[in-house]
Amino acid sequence: MRRCLLTYLFSICLMPVFSQTVYPGSLANTDPTFNRPNEGMPPTTLSTQGTNVYYNLITINIPAAGYFTFSNNSLWDNFSVLYDTNGFNPALPLTNALVANDDFGGTNSEFTYNFTSPGIYYLVICSFKNNVTGPYTLSYSPTVVLPLNLLSFTAAKATGSSNIIKWSVANESNLNTYQVQQGTDGKNFKDLINGDIAAKNNTGTTSYSFVDDNPAEGYNYYRLKIAEKSGRISYSLIAVVKNSSLAITNLKIFPNPASDFLQIEAKSAQNNKAFISVINSIGEIVLSGKYSFNNQSLIPIDIKKLPAGKYFLKAIINNDETMLVFIKQ
Repeated sequence: MRRCLLTYLFSICLMPVFSQTVYPGSLANTDPTFNRPNEGMPPTTLSTQGTNVYYNLITINIPAAGYFTFSNNSLWDNFSVLYDTNGFNPALPLTNALVANDDFGGTNSEFTYNFTSPGIYYLVICSFKNNVTGPYTLSYSPTVVLPLNLLSFTAAKATGSSNIIKWSVANESNLNTYQVQQGTDGKNFKDLINGDIAAKNNTGTTSYSFVDDNPAEGYNYYRLKIAEKSGRISYSLIAVVKNSSLAITNLKIFPNPASDFLQIEAKSAQNNKAFISVINSIGEIVLSGKYSFNNQSLIPIDIKKLPAGKYFLKAIINNDETMLVFIKQ
């Protein structure tokens, strides 16, 4: 499935340019649920893992026939289903379905589809498994031919307040440079200082990376400006990561392993509120609630009743989300 989509992506002709659309959203436990399809083009079966997933329905306006690429970025394992102009019925999730797509760049769904006619289509954003929520950013635009095979392009939080941007390519030919660009709205971009990286022009697979030490607070959108030796410029898809002054990436839990109480510490979160979920190894939420950090920036969580084993702790603070692992003895 993934190999087929990549073939579509890099074998098409150039088409008229329309602006890229960026849609930030968030799944919540108050959203409706459905039994999502399995991956396919079109999907033909329903999932046994995502039988009751939360979903958002997004209306997509396709202005002209041609190939469009959809990319959904999140910190959780997301899933996308495209439906035709006849609409989406959650009671019949296979009806009118054109594409169902799972992973492309890690936990993110991404696919390219050839629309034979313009019109209003429908995209369902959901999770791979049940009981998963959190923010995401959808972007879609007409597909443009690149002078290489862009196998992956990702952005993620690194140590401290830095972001790391990584990309993997194949079959580079007559390239000059990659310029890493950053923006805060998904539409306007600037060249990052020292983000001009010489292309190696390898015929095999090559990996590159760049660290942005000064990301903006909030959403940071990244893309590559790809310069060929001929002077032609093209752009990659967009990757997004959210940074916060709260420094939620520095959240700590202790002791670990723990038997009775688990302490959550965030030094900059004094008197902040947090929504905490504890998820077991098969993806079930076994404990959840709203908590407040005390004046020592600590939240105690009573885990005495939990069976021994491995758990995930999801913390949402000021709309920022992180996931940590702990062991219950």
